[in-house]
Amino acid sequence: MKKDEHKYCFRVLTDVEDQKWMGTPGIKLRVTAGGIVEGSSVNLTCSSDGDPPVENYTWFKGSSSVGTGGTYSLPNISSEDSGEYTCQSRNELGERRSTAVSLNVLYPPRNVSVSNSSSDEMVNLTCSGDANPPVEIYTWFKEGRSSPVGSGHSYVPLQSGFYYCQAQNQHGAQRSAAVLVNIKGLWVALYAVGGVVGVCALAAFLTGLFCMRRRKKQDVNTDEDIYQNVGDISCPPDEDSSSTHVYGNVESVGHKAPDDDDDDDDYSSIADYENMDGTVKKW
Repeated sequence: MKKDEHKYCFRVLTDVEDQKWMGTPGIKLRVTAGGIVEGSSVNLTCSSDGDPPVENYTWFKGSSSVGTGGTYSLPNISSEDSGEYTCQSRNELGERRSTAVSLNVLYPPRNVSVSNSSSDEMVNLTCSGDANPPVEIYTWFKEGRSSPVGSGHSYVPLQSGFYYCQAQNQHGAQRSAAVLVNIKGLWVALYAVGGVVGVCALAAFLTGLFCMRRRKKQDVNTDEDIYQNVGDISCPPDEDSSSTHVYGNVESVGHKAPDDDDDDDDYSSIADYENMDGTVKKW
């Protein structure tokens, strides 16, 4: 990495007294990289100020030799090129290896796939893929629908059909192949029971609402009938009017033509009854 660029000094001990010290700055490691993303170009440079001058440079990835020369180039770097690199400088008095430089190649998701871990009770889909940095977002789709149906590393489908996932990180995204899901058994039963319960609950609610409205309407009609019946009841007449009606009725009787067989006493008594106001008139 860029932070590994330094001047590295070393000391050489020989049997010759004047050549016990080679001085500074020693080996210089310089890293030039155009962003370590898959497909980028990377150059590793090694230099040394040895005396006598360095005769050759050898490059290593881990413990394996991968190249020679002062510069090691990776023109189209891939994830397989990730690892630790060192250079070794050599002259006739000895050799020295630099500290390691780590190359971490970044790439978008690849080899994305869906695994199905179904059981008798449920279906569980899992999305996986290789990416660096790791996948940040998992999105689930169902064929025939344009919008996503879920998100997350795992997904439990609710309907039969073909499902696939999309894995994404900051460098790109990739979709998996679609897998067939067949929902059956307990899930089907649960959906059926849930649907029946929902319909029954709705019917009960509507029935209760209808009964409440009908009962309220009946209560209002009952109150109106009570007020109407009360209005039909006649108020009892006062004393004066009662007397008037009595007089009228008696007077009407008093003007009835007497039968020939009735005697005067009977007719007179009726006339007496007619004048109940205290004035008795004789016919």
